[in-house]
Amino acid sequence: MSLHPLATQENLYFLINEVEKHYNLVDLFFKTASLDILPRIQARRGYVQTLREKIEIECADTTKRRKPGTAYTIRIEAIRSLANALDNISQCYFDCVQEGTLNQSYGHPSASLCRKLIRRIDRSLNLVKMGLDKSQRRTGIKLGRRTQGMLAMYDGIQTTTLEAKESLTNTQLQASILTNYSLKSAIKQLAIVGESLIKADLGQVVSLQNYDHLRDTASSLNYSLSDLKVRRLALTRSGSAIAAISHKNESGKDILAVYKEGDHDKLAEEVEGVKSWRKIDPNIAPDVLAHSTQNGHSSALLIEHLPGKTFENLFLNF
Repeated sequence: MSLHPLATQENLYFLINEVEKHYNLVDLFFKTASLDILPRIQARRGYVQTLREKIEIECADTTKRRKPGTAYTIRIEAIRSLANALDNISQCYFDCVQEGTLNQSYGHPSASLCRKLIRRIDRSLNLVKMGLDKSQRRTGIKLGRRTQGMLAMYDGIQTTTLEAKESLTNTQLQASILTNYSLKSAIKQLAIVGESLIKADLGQVVSLQNYDHLRDTASSLNYSLSDLKVRRLALTRSGSAIAAISHKNESGKDILAVYKEGDHDKLAEEVEGVKSWRKIDPNIAPDVLAHSTQNGHSSALLIEHLPGKTFENLFLNF
């Protein structure tokens, strides 16, 4: 099954191309500090909004007769999120020029570094164009990891800008800082583009933050992550995501295991609780298949799935 209908795919390509035109204008802004760039980039905003709205309508029409929560509708939702993030990147580019344009032209103190940064953003969007059809997950992971380096570049840009404050008026310094922040916002939207591509390939539960957790989870089951289907089961009050792990090629609904992610201390407490029950009777509690910690705060838990009906299900259908 293709990732999205042909018309939506074409509009996504057009949308990326339009964002690239915004990039060219922002690059020219940093290169020349011309006051003429603002009206030119403002005139292009309508093209982006029209394309984003077309994709929104196409996604809505595609899913309105589909059952929610299926792999297909999840892909379409991811495409909608992708289009919105691309629209937001173009908005960030516009904000960058708008915030940096004053009544009189001046030189941004970090102009050369800003040009390097937006060039990296543009190259990353070229990756998206190449990875829309066959390598969404790989492209999404690359984008997510690249954004970390871009955020480090942004910190350097802000430092250089502040070091030049003696040579700028207060208005120029403020404009430069706001311009820089618009670029940071564009980086964050690029990360959302990456997240959307990962979700389009693997499902709504998967994100760049938990990708390594899920890959290790698949390894614990002796599978590749690409062979598995990850379907959200619930979202707890504490924000933990609970997902069913099953094989992609199985026609039935057999669940291999249940995946849970969330706060390290809460999941550690849950693991101890399961172990306590298993000491009493191994038949009444599931087995913990894997438990890993990513960074001291976030943990992932892979637990045996016990078939049957919950008490809630029995009660409601009594």
